Amino acid sequence: MPKNRKNERIKNILLLFVSILFSLVLAEIIISNFFQQDLQKYKLDPDMVHRPRENSVVRLSGPEFSVVSRTNSKGLVDYEHDYDFSGLTIAMLGDSFTEASHVNLEEGFTKILETRLRKKITDSRVVNCGIGNTGTDQQYIFLKMECIKYNPDIVILNFYIGNDFANNYASLIYGYENGELVDNRPIQFSSFQKFFHGLNTRYHTIKLIEKILLDGNLSRTILFQIGLYKAEEPESYDINLQDTPFLDSAITDISYEKTQLILDELYNYTQSNGIRLVVTLIPTKEQVVQRKYEEHFSVYNNTGTSIDISKPNRWLAKYFTGKNISYIDLTPYFKYQNKNNTFYFEYDEHFNKEGHQFAADLIYERLLKSKIVS
Repeated sequence: MPKNRKNERIKNILLLFVSILFSLVLAEIIISNFFQQDLQKYKLDPDMVHRPRENSVVRLSGPEFSVVSRTNSKGLVDYEHDYDFSGLTIAMLGDSFTEASHVNLEEGFTKILETRLRKKITDSRVVNCGIGNTGTDQQYIFLKMECIKYNPDIVILNFYIGNDFANNYASLIYGYENGELVDNRPIQFSSFQKFFHGLNTRYHTIKLIEKILLDGNLSRTILFQIGLYKAEEPESYDINLQDTPFLDSAITDISYEKTQLILDELYNYTQSNGIRLVVTLIPTKEQVVQRKYEEHFSVYNNTGTSIDISKPNRWLAKYFTGKNISYIDLTPYFKYQNKNNTFYFEYDEHFNKEGHQFAADLIYERLLKSKIVS
């Protein structure tokens, strides 16, 4: 190869490398300032897959909110709480709806409930044990590892219809064989997974790319196949995994069965520790807002796929009734009071301030009406 041509090729490669590097730096500057992702809040954990970092500070920004989310010395998105407390303690389990990092701390339904409760029972507290991006399995393990230390009198599980079935189906903690859960702990993480976790907890661009890829069926499947994630994922499927609770499919059946078994574990654990278990069913935006329902499920038009938007609620109600577990389904109340998406952000799936306030009011009223607290 002529020397000039070789030098030209090296020059082009260097220019390409510099261009890519410059583009990534520019993208990071833009995304970190205008579309900040949830960074540095979670760490890998062999028992929970991931758990909150202690004393972390993360700014979440988007078109509809800009919030600084902080964890305390125990990793909770909450004020500091002593383990020893003589009054009434309620521990709130759940995912990002409970964690409530998209609003200020005092605007989340956990803290609103605490404020209302203290007007009736001065010596009381509500401990926010919510962790984003978790299913019932991780929330149950977190109760055993951390939240039980607060000696809760009541545990409220806030079950989000939108992805808790899907997260339980894809659980890393529990496999599913012959109708039984298989405990896969301790979870082993490859060097590749640790490296990628380091990137997507430090760089907004990487985190955003991950989020986009996980939203696509094909790209999501590829990520699992190459070993970036390990979960009970099918090799391929033609439906959104988070839509499965509303459909009829083999994945739907397994997600329901695994969820029941995990709920059994949680129920038995609270019973054995003398704790009252209460469950709140948190509806999806599509269950409350007709316009959002039509937008989201339009992909199934003319496919012969039947959507049953209340199916998971009926199934859970039957389960809780059979176990004599107190529960409140927020769906009918939210749907009745909704006026053109009153309670959710328009683009983000989470509660806005009004949604958190209404949820707290409904939970508080049910606790009193059912004489769970008095």
